[in-house]
Amino acid sequence: MKEVRQYQLVHIHALWMYPNIPAAVAAKIAGLPYVVSPHGSLEPWKLRFKGLRKRVYGALVEKRILEGAAAIIAGNGPDLEAIKTYVPSADVRIVPYGAHLDAITRPISREVFDRLWPKADGRRVVLYLGRLDRNKGVDLLIRAFSRLPSQFADVLLLIVGPDSYNMSRSELLTLAADLCIQDRVRFTGMVTEEEKLAAYEYSDIYVLPSLSENFGYTVLESLARGTPVLISRALPWPEVPAERAGLVVQADVGQLVEGLIRLLSLERSDLRAMGERGRAIARRYDSVNVADRIMRVYESVLRWPRRGTRGRDPRGA
Repeated sequence: MKEVRQYQLVHIHALWMYPNIPAAVAAKIAGLPYVVSPHGSLEPWKLRFKGLRKRVYGALVEKRILEGAAAIIAGNGPDLEAIKTYVPSADVRIVPYGAHLDAITRPISREVFDRLWPKADGRRVVLYLGRLDRNKGVDLLIRAFSRLPSQFADVLLLIVGPDSYNMSRSELLTLAADLCIQDRVRFTGMVTEEEKLAAYEYSDIYVLPSLSENFGYTVLESLARGTPVLISRALPWPEVPAERAGLVVQADVGQLVEGLIRLLSLERSDLRAMGERGRAIARRYDSVNVADRIMRVYESVLRWPRRGTRGRDPRGA
């Protein structure tokens, strides 16, 4: 209560967490506007998880917080639809998610990747990077990979990421063994930031076949590293097929097989050209550009003059 009076606006991030309550209450008592970024917390599948608790807590707390917000920030079109379904009266602004691209695109030695998978030895690599989560379709990718024709027998599948509450590495190892591809699949578990960037850099394709996804930071990271992507239609990346930086398919085994064949059949020069188009897309999501758009939301909420005009400059607040 004491701290909040030193500021002009409160920005609440994510939902379903206790800190949202004192943040909203403190802002209201101090007479300050607040903005909320749900960060995909209202996706239908997330509302179903612990659904009864969320229905009760949402009615008592979360909807009131959202209805009292001066503005709600959505990351994309599907995010906006989910917010408007939950709180129809909300003033929703779209500001895309972003990342510090300088950190993602810094040079990474091939030696880092070779330590991650020493047996790759120049062979083509298909990468999955993220939690081993059923919602992300990792099992679908393994099944699709097992169905690749014999001419792709040299291709390797690298799966990077930790277990989740609904899927484990041991479960997927068993699946790979049942499909007789265990020698062509590598599970690394958690890796360092440097190893993560090397995995993007030295893989030929990145695949994320999610059943539902609010954004997919790993897609942005892959594009920024110049690696073409194969993603499901559940991901809100219309610019990927439109600007030929990868392929978008349904999250099912058959279409994943087709997508893998199409990309793996390309010459490496074609994949590099596709990767360069991906880099151009990623630059739009640089955190500097995104921060400027968030500042515009703050300015409109506070009714401050736009920067570059006479009057108070919010950057000095």
